[in-house]
Amino acid sequence: GSEDPWDRARGRPFRREPHEGMTRCWNIAKAWTSQATRPFDLRVEKVKMRVKGGHVLLVRPKSEEEVLDLYVERGKLEGDPYWACPWPSAAALAESMALANEKKEEWWGNNAKVADLGAGLGLAGLAAAREGASQVTLLDREPMALHCAMIAADLNGLPTDEETLGLRWREDFNYRMEWTNKEKVRQEGPTPSGGVVSAKVFDWSDPIPEELLSAFDAVLACDVLYDKDAASYVGAVVPRLLKESGLLVLADPPMRTPKHRKECVRLLHDNAQKDGVCFNLEQVCHHGVLFDKREVQVQIMHFRKSMHSTVGVKLT
Repeated sequence: GSEDPWDRARGRPFRREPHEGMTRCWNIAKAWTSQATRPFDLRVEKVKMRVKGGHVLLVRPKSEEEVLDLYVERGKLEGDPYWACPWPSAAALAESMALANEKKEEWWGNNAKVADLGAGLGLAGLAAAREGASQVTLLDREPMALHCAMIAADLNGLPTDEETLGLRWREDFNYRMEWTNKEKVRQEGPTPSGGVVSAKVFDWSDPIPEELLSAFDAVLACDVLYDKDAASYVGAVVPRLLKESGLLVLADPPMRTPKHRKECVRLLHDNAQKDGVCFNLEQVCHHGVLFDKREVQVQIMHFRKSMHSTVGVKLT
């Protein structure tokens, strides 16, 4: 018979050993679709991600296998389970933002609105909210990922958009987390401070909602160049999300998918030129981050949307 796509997915190297310092929470999150015959119980846990100057708490499924089981049970063969674990580029970007803040380097101006594209568990976006962004919008096609990220925002003491917390994410999928009530979280955690965090279900292969067009001062994109289609969508979507003079921060391991990065940057420029603008490469840096007990090098590229070309793009 033909190869089972889920068996193939299970064999891919995305499963990770638990991080040191992980705090296990046996709370149950219940997810269901309108077509489901019974609720699906998804166990979640808190993960402490150490970054420069402290840590960020993430909320993630206890087992990626359970996420795969959910997709199989719901018939969602296009479901992507890779959001269920943190990735090194987001960790590297979180550290880079903290270092830049220490050095008084300004990535965006006052009252900046920042989007975390393909946010997954939200590490980069949550870090941006702590490092000076006024508003952060987490964008991902997976509602479960966004709910985990929003709960993490609350646990990190970040103010959250109340409408987002109570939102029915889309008509065919409801998701509810049975978590410690907000009052108890606030007592145990820090007083809310930082940028306001919200979330929106967004599939970059769909038309862009009007409220997201030219809405952001900066877009963060971490580990999103995993295949050619994804790279193409990022190159097409980002020019339309950013305001004029907006900043794209693209982070991924430099040697993993260099052809995808080159294609993404080409499309970034081609699509910008259709609107009479361009993207200038402002800086490229490499940041090593300790991830799963080994150092991973991540390349971080800053592109500025502009009416005028000032710097030729150098792909590395």
